[in-house]
Amino acid sequence: MLQFASLAILVGLVPLSEELFFRGWLWTGLRKHWGVLPVMLATTLPWLLIHMPDGLTRPLFLLPSAILFNLARHLCGGVRASIVVHVLNNLMALGLPMLVLWLGNG
Repeated sequence: MLQFASLAILVGLVPLSEELFFRGWLWTGLRKHWGVLPVMLATTLPWLLIHMPDGLTRPLFLLPSAILFNLARHLCGGVRASIVVHVLNNLMALGLPMLVLWLGNG
């Protein structure tokens, strides 16, 4: 049960809160004054930095995901797209390994 709660937080709440802040509120505010590429950079860098406690190289592995989240935000015109992509990303990265472990123990 604890694993399910952890998974729900990591797959649902964390992407929602991160996307609403970085590619929602921050993106919208910066986009009023800056072009798309500077906004992508300004929202990606702090997002990568908050993942530094996971390891100094973690941001390098997350960079492709950040690019996808930004492209979803820009091309679809809203934060909903980046939320969906972020949730799917976390589901694949965290949910699939947990499911495999669970099925292997059952």
